[in-house]
Amino acid sequence: MKSISIVSIILLLTIPLFAQDVNENKVKFDISGFVKSFFKFAVLATLCESLGFRIRNGVYNKKDFGLIPRAIVCGFLGLTKKMSFVIFAPGTPQFLAYIGFKKAVVAMAGSLSPLKLLVAFSISAAMNLIYAPVMMTLHKITNTHILNNGGTLKGILNLFILVR
Repeated sequence: MKSISIVSIILLLTIPLFAQDVNENKVKFDISGFVKSFFKFAVLATLCESLGFRIRNGVYNKKDFGLIPRAIVCGFLGLTKKMSFVIFAPGTPQFLAYIGFKKAVVAMAGSLSPLKLLVAFSISAAMNLIYAPVMMTLHKITNTHILNNGGTLKGILNLFILVR
C-alpha cells in the first residue's frame, strides 16, 4: 500500500515536468528550462537520496535526514546542471572547431554520424571532467552541512545566507 502511494505521488509530481505541448486546444505546460530543472532535481534527486537512505537504514526518512533541505539543495544543483548543459552543449563543438575539428559544429546540427557521436562524447567528457567534480564537492559539502544542523530548514537557510 505504501509503495503504491509513493509511486502515485512521484507520478503526480513529475508528469507536468516532462510534458510537452499536449495539444493546441488543451493545457500547455510552458515552464522555463531552469524552473523545470529545479523541480526535476528537487523531486528525483531527493527521491534517489531517500532510496539510498532506505538501503542503509531501512527507512526512507528520519527527523535529522533533512528531506526538505535536501530537496532545496538538489533543486539548486539542478539549476547548475542546466547551466552546464547550456554552456557545454554549444561550447564544446566550438572548442573542437577552434582546435582543428572544423566540422564539429555542423556535425551536431546534422543527422547521426560517427563524427556526431564523437562530438557528443566530447561534450559529455568535458562536462564530466570540468563540471562534475565541482558539483559533487558542493553536494557533499551541503549534505554534511544539513546533517550537522540536524536536517532543519533553518540549517539550510544558514548555508544560503551565511548566518551562523
